[in-house]
Formats: sequence, structure tokens, C-alpha cells
Amino acid sequence: MNGIRRQTSRSTVEAGTEPPVPTSHALGERRASEMLVRELSKGLGSLSTLDVDAEGAAAGKEDEEEELDVDALLLQDLEGMQAHISKVYASVFKLFTTHCQPNYLTPWQQQQQFTSIGTGFCFDTANRRFLTNAHCVEDAVVVQVLKRGDTKKYFCKVLLIADACDLALLTVESDAFWTDVPALPLSADLCRLQDTVSVLGYPVGGSNISFTQGVVSRLDLTDISQSFGTQSLLTVQIDAAINAGNSGGPVLNARMEVVGVTFQGMAKQEAEGTGYIIPVPVVKRFLDDFERHGAWTGFTSLHVECQALENEDLRRMHGMGEEQTGIVIRAVAPETHVAEALEVDDVLLSVEGQQVGNDGSVSFLDGERIQVTHLLSDKFRGDILKVEVLREGEVLSLSFRWRIRRCLSRLSRRHFRIVWWRGWCFCLCPWNC
Repeated sequence: MNGIRRQTSRSTVEAGTEPPVPTSHALGERRASEMLVRELSKGLGSLSTLDVDAEGAAAGKEDEEEELDVDALLLQDLEGMQAHISKVYASVFKLFTTHCQPNYLTPWQQQQQFTSIGTGFCFDTANRRFLTNAHCVEDAVVVQVLKRGDTKKYFCKVLLIADACDLALLTVESDAFWTDVPALPLSADLCRLQDTVSVLGYPVGGSNISFTQGVVSRLDLTDISQSFGTQSLLTVQIDAAINAGNSGGPVLNARMEVVGVTFQGMAKQEAEGTGYIIPVPVVKRFLDDFERHGAWTGFTSLHVECQALENEDLRRMHGMGEEQTGIVIRAVAPETHVAEALEVDDVLLSVEGQQVGNDGSVSFLDGERIQVTHLLSDKFRGDILKVEVLREGEVLSLSFRWRIRRCLSRLSRRHFRIVWWRGWCFCLCPWNC
């Protein structure tokens, strides 16, 4: 079944409980043993033995019929599972992208074109949209997609790219492409530690679809490769094999629901069996932004610099009680909306009702802790953020509405302008601040 492993659960019998009911096969073996004992003790010619033989033969026939029924049900179960898995495979596509990066040293020229192979998957057949990684289609000149078992490549249209979370939304305008293409459902819950996950994609080493399996090893904040160190988002670490070409592929749970999108793996020189996926909450945040604004507005940030308060003397200097925990604000960006509510030397005690630790972390899942910036990742423009601060010995409950921060340059990193002035060539800064 292409590497699919069926898991069975074992149930233990506790003291004082009834033993498990034996299967039909076990009953048949027990009745056959009883027949043999009676035959040896009473002789083969006795009437009782014949009666027992008749009863045993009838019981054995019934057991065989029951076993046949069970086998038929199992066969139907396997056939239905194989059909379902085939539909899952049909939702995963192979991407062929031709890239052409700009040349920042000589901006009037382009660098040499190169091609790459990635993976995408359909999650919305009604609107004809599918997901992949942003780095799979960055600086793309041509993007083509190939369905499993097909030989025709279809041209794609990039609807949205978000470098901060390394996600891209694509579509195919051809009606023929969407024939018999099912959609993979997005999981409603965040995966947990030790959950079994399956990775689908088209990595190096072959041209057909690849299936690898592993478990969730860690949940933490990580600098995504496309964010250039400006944004740490929730990521999930798994031990399933992730290689070049897996990028953009779906990661499924046991119910064949998407729990994440593959986006990067760690080199063997640094660590083994370490791969990272973008979890469903980040994916839904990306899709919700497109539905609300029709564009990518980015993730929100406090725009402040904070210092941990793990030192007791430092906490005492700021007038904190023994049960109070938090971090102190050392700088506030003056041109942001946060400056209207927060001040330097404010002690941030809680965010959205969650108490902030002296190391800047908040409680997360079952006994874990994560940095407080995670609470801001699901906020949109216009949302209200509620915080609690300690200012000059007084606890204040503050709230402010998010606004988009004014950037020095509105140009994305893929587009920039060239200005000629008196023989000088100027290239405007292509990076958002």
C-alpha cells in the first residue's frame, strides 16, 4: 500500500474486569481441542462421540463462515482505504518553476535563469486554489504544475506571496486541470508532540510521488528561511525525511488532514532527522489575510525592545511584587501606534490575559512555554490588543488598535526602481524595514 502502515491499538485487562471475548478463530480451536479429548477418553465408536463430532463440525462450519465474513469486511476496508489514499495523492502536484533573480550590483541586467522543482497541494477546489512555499515561486518567470499520473503541464498564476511565513497561493485557470482533483481538508487543531505525521511531495531521487513518515518532535518559534530573521513564527519540528523538492508539500495526520506545509530541513552537518513544517494556524492566518484584505498585510509586532527580569534586584528596582512576573520595555519605536500606549520602563505583565514570565515566555499547550511574540502572530490590522503593565508601582490595563507601520520603502524585495541623476545610477532600497 505504498508504505502506508495501519496502526492497531492494544487494550489491557485490569483486575476485576471481565476478560476479552475470544475471536471466532480462537473459539474454533477450543472446540476442536474439546472434541479430541472426548474422542480419546470415550472411544471413537461411542454415540456421544458422534454427537460431539457433529456438534463440532457444525460449530467449525459456522466459525469458517464467520472468518470468511470478517475477511470480506477487511478486504472491503482495505480497498476503501486504498481508494481514499489514491484521492489524497491526486491532491498533490509537482511544480516546475523558472526563476530569474534581479542583479542588485548591475540593476539594469538580470541574472541567469534557473529552474527548480517543488510541491503543491489543493485545499480549495471551489475557488481553484492550492498552496506551496514562497521560495518555490520567488522571482518566477514561469510556473507550471503537473498532476499525478498526467503528462501535461499547466501554467499557474501566483495570487499571493508572503515571505514572512514562506507561503504562496496559486491557481490554474484551465478547466481541464481541475477534473477529478479532490481537496485536502485543513486540520482544525494544532498537532502535538509524538503525533504521527506523513509527508508527501516530489523530492530528489525520482520523478514519482514520495511518502515519508515520522513523529512531531518539537513545537517552538523559529526564524523561517524567507523572513530573513525579521519574524519568528510557530513551527513544528518532525523527524520524517525532508529533502529538496519536498518544499510546499502537505503534512498529514492519521485522519489524512493537513497539519502543516513542508518548508525546510536542517543540514546533516548540523543535525540529523530534523525537518520543519509550517503549522495549520500560520497557514490559516495567511489565508484569512487574503480573504479579508485581498493582499498580504504582514504580521503584527509590538515594535518595542524588552529586557528579561530574571534578576531579583532588577525586579525589586522596578517595584515588582514576589508573585509578579514580566519583562521591562527598554525602547519604543516612536512612529508606531504602540508609542501611544506603552512607555519606556513599563513592565509588561500580561498580554491578552496570559501572564508573561520573567524570561519573556507565556504558557503554551501542555506544560510548554513559548515567547510572548507568539500571541501577536494571529492579529490583523484593526484588531485590538489588550496588555497589562506595571508603571511607577501601579498596574494599568491598556488596549490599543493595530495599524500598519509606515515603512521607509514600500518596495518588495523582488521589485526595485532605478533612478538616473546627472550620470549617477541609484537603486532604491528593495527591503521593507
